[in-house]
Amino acid sequence: MTERRDDILAGIPSASDLFELIKTLEFDHPTAGPGGEPVSIRIRLFRSVTDPHLFRCRLSRLESWRLSPTFPDGPAGRRSDEEVEAGWDHTLAGDYGAFRADGERQALAMVCEDLARLLRAGPAGSS
Repeated sequence: MTERRDDILAGIPSASDLFELIKTLEFDHPTAGPGGEPVSIRIRLFRSVTDPHLFRCRLSRLESWRLSPTFPDGPAGRRSDEEVEAGWDHTLAGDYGAFRADGERQALAMVCEDLARLLRAGPAGSS
């Protein structure tokens, strides 16, 4: 049963379709991080709940950061190593905010082909 957008959002104004997450993929790449370091890359594929041929994709990379609190919270100099997810959509040639494909497999293939071109370009093309 396909849900209608207005049944789910019930009066919440929105300028787009409602998308549901249908697949998350993650892999490690040896040189795609800043300065050519190893990095984990995450791909999230969404499909419109009202149009089975309308998709959205979000690309991100997971980066490690050493954070220091800005407010005193215990001993001075306390730090924390954290993994931060940084949006990476802007590095792709295509616009995957809303795009059409015949199905999940084709939509994912489109994004992965674009990502493969970016990764083949090396660290200079992956900032």
